[in-house]
Amino acid sequence: MGSVYPAFPPSNPVTKLQQLASSCPDRVYARLLEGDWRTNGPREVTMRELSTAVNRMSFWLDEELGASKNFDPFVYYGDADIRYTFAIFAAIKTQRKIVLVDGASNHDGLIHVLEDLHCTQWVAAEGTTSFAQSLLSKIPRVTIKTLPPLDYWLQDVECPEYLYTKSWEESLWDPVWVMQTSGSTGKPKSFIHTQAFASMFNHTRRHDGETMENPELLHACLTGTSCLWLPRPYWLGGAIGYICFPMYCNMSLVLPPSDTVFPTLGLIEDILATINMDGAFMSPSLFRDLCLDEQNIERLRSLKYILYAGAPLDQWVGDLLCEHTFISSIIGSTEIGPLWVNKPRHRKDWKYLRFDERNGHRMEPVADGLFEMVLHRTPELEQYQGAFVTFPHIQSYRTSDLFEKHPVHDDQWIHRGRADDMFKLKWMTRVKANEIESEIERHEMISRVMVGGQNRPHPFAIVEMSLKADMKDGGSAPTETLKEQIWAMFERVNMTLLPEVKIPRSHIILADADKPLLRLVKGTLNRPGINAEYADKIEQLYRKEDDE
Repeated sequence: MGSVYPAFPPSNPVTKLQQLASSCPDRVYARLLEGDWRTNGPREVTMRELSTAVNRMSFWLDEELGASKNFDPFVYYGDADIRYTFAIFAAIKTQRKIVLVDGASNHDGLIHVLEDLHCTQWVAAEGTTSFAQSLLSKIPRVTIKTLPPLDYWLQDVECPEYLYTKSWEESLWDPVWVMQTSGSTGKPKSFIHTQAFASMFNHTRRHDGETMENPELLHACLTGTSCLWLPRPYWLGGAIGYICFPMYCNMSLVLPPSDTVFPTLGLIEDILATINMDGAFMSPSLFRDLCLDEQNIERLRSLKYILYAGAPLDQWVGDLLCEHTFISSIIGSTEIGPLWVNKPRHRKDWKYLRFDERNGHRMEPVADGLFEMVLHRTPELEQYQGAFVTFPHIQSYRTSDLFEKHPVHDDQWIHRGRADDMFKLKWMTRVKANEIESEIERHEMISRVMVGGQNRPHPFAIVEMSLKADMKDGGSAPTETLKEQIWAMFERVNMTLLPEVKIPRSHIILADADKPLLRLVKGTLNRPGINAEYADKIEQLYRKEDDE
């Protein structure tokens, strides 16, 4: 594989950190909302403190795990705090592969990943060792080390520099982290992302031959700003926020309390009311819930930008905010990283994506006005094409992402879901499941819903009820009562659908409390897995329909 040489001085993430710690040691890397932050404000961590903590953890890894022979793998799993940042940088410095796992993933799948990587070392933050022990009881050869708490790494005590002297050329294809993704079988696969992959965020800031920033690029809005960043650091969206944007775009993080697995609406309201920041990156559902309150709307409008991922943002929410703040989704995948996007031509087109030509993409027609994005290897674009960094031996990559063209601007596209979000009924009618699901999920008692029915006469829906539903009637409401409470939403959605696509009341399945709808690592529905888990109930629906 050829070398990647951008038109400006290249740097891998560790070298960039060392440069920043030397040239601007007091620059704020992150503001941590811990302890009594509502009264005393956040705890600031500077680039100098970050660099010192990375050095301290590098020595600790060598002492606890032994010297790495050839990028030896180890798992790090802990609370969602900046110890992930320390561990990622320290893994690079000590020539290791850090494996980032999601505790919500299927445990058998995680074991499969560890065995595939020949991983025998696990580092667990205090309070998470029991999870590691329960998981690793099936592979006892794995040893567990407990990582000291955050204060240990941020103590105001000098630490010698752990030398890292690899040049750009020498480090280009070294690992920066290993992430897992779920395939159609439900078993996670591991992907090794290299320093070339992480450095793409640096290359895209400018066009070749130019020294000025590219103001059209979506993530140019992050430059020199502070952002509330909610994605977990073991997801790609989290890791690039903890590592790439602070190093290459001078973005400062605002991070919620580390013991918060899923930030509540009340917590986000407090953050918006208390913390001065420029932007926020969170789930569309949180933005929607915030916009039910006038004070929250004004606080969101005061931000410079709003970013979301994982699902569509409700049209009314975007329209409410777009004249006051920049809005965009971040799109991509664990395998290939983000797709490079330029800002839309008009604020009102916030839902449309204007893809940068450096993706090397073509839009190939599928059906019904939909196009699939296909990436093609292009030698002059290799420093921007994550697909071919991850998969160096392929010439094209089908993203499975489906788009519809803007009615006026041919270079703007709206995301209409993924190929596996669509299915055909027995009568060959095509159903866009994700669009129906997003409408049904607007009901306050519904957490998630999956619509299916490939080759069936009518679709079905499996509904996972929300905590609000659990609180009604003490969480003991019978199934038919719950169906009655949500049926009005299905009726409203059915009014917008073709007769053969309407979901019959008899074809609504309430998800079992101990069997929530399976998610893939990035939070989207694991459709094959859900179909397999609920196969008996689905078959029972259609047998009853045949009998009638």
